[in-house]
Amino acid sequence: MKNLIKSFALGTFLFLFLQNCTPKEEIPTEPIVWERAAGFGTAPLLGSSLLNQELFVTSEAGRYPNASLDGPNDFQGFGIEQNKPGRYRFPVSDKVVASNNNYQIVLEAPKNVGLSGKAIKLNMRELDPDFQYFFDLPYFVGDAIGIDKNGTVLVPYHSAKDGFAKSSPDFVIIKTKLVEGELEILELKLIKENYIQGMNSVTRLNSFENFFQIRIGPYTYNLGDDGKPKLKHEHLTKSFQFGNEIISFGALFGQSSPLFAYRSNLNGENTQLINTFNDPSILQLEFTAVDGRIIGYGNSQLFLIDLQESNIKITELDNTGLEGSYITSVTVADDNRVFVTSAPIPGFDLAGGFYKPIEELFKPRQASTK
Repeated sequence: MKNLIKSFALGTFLFLFLQNCTPKEEIPTEPIVWERAAGFGTAPLLGSSLLNQELFVTSEAGRYPNASLDGPNDFQGFGIEQNKPGRYRFPVSDKVVASNNNYQIVLEAPKNVGLSGKAIKLNMRELDPDFQYFFDLPYFVGDAIGIDKNGTVLVPYHSAKDGFAKSSPDFVIIKTKLVEGELEILELKLIKENYIQGMNSVTRLNSFENFFQIRIGPYTYNLGDDGKPKLKHEHLTKSFQFGNEIISFGALFGQSSPLFAYRSNLNGENTQLINTFNDPSILQLEFTAVDGRIIGYGNSQLFLIDLQESNIKITELDNTGLEGSYITSVTVADDNRVFVTSAPIPGFDLAGGFYKPIEELFKPRQASTK
């Protein structure tokens, strides 16, 4: 009997041991899909931003202030007749709302957006007789104009004198202030310096806390309160705020490598080269920061960018529910949800707003089993 018990105990032990050692096939979990935000329907959305814990969402013809993903939301239409409606994205600010058309710049106090008679309309043909046109910056390359955190507005334009085009782009800088909720212009300045040779266009404009970064021709310039464009990089860059730094990725015009990665302070100064990398394809993406991590996005795809001193790792994230979208912004909407806006372009026709829990954003995309 003792031998039988010993044999049984030994057999049971071996069975359990082998069961625990046998590799178990993991059952793949279904991804948490991106859900449509009911507060915006299927309207094309060009951008979003969280300001003072309030979500602002931009559409083709106006904006949704203090928006809710679940709705209902109030819509404020821009107080100007748009040329090429839906082509341009105007930046979000809680200090001033600015837009333009063929020859006007329109400034509005946030509380007065779209109200008849409240807008300040500036005729560029009167401000500068040499004015020809505003530079064409469609939403899929960024904002059409700039607004910094202080409410200063920057608008690039092209001019000509006596029939001869000027090589350097011109700018109008407008410093504004809210006084008891009403908008006042403190200073308006035209910048008409010659600082670059050859015929060059503005191809990108980024707004930061107290300066602007502008791509002009094959170069990148910074422009601050002094109104003087300063050469920052002798190549094309894309920059974004990441914590208390500004990160810039850049590459030489017309070259496939290398990719430069820089960091600077929030004033765009004390710039340091992080490293150079072999693959500049990352420049095809737009960038933002979510929960202390860098997120890249392009077309309907999302990526986690792990930037280190010696290498850069790119992980594609799950985008189930976003297929067919053209992502225009990625923003933390509230304490636990991240929000994506989308507008249609040829080949990408899914428009509107979509969300998922923040922790689900960082789930890698699973390889297709089809």
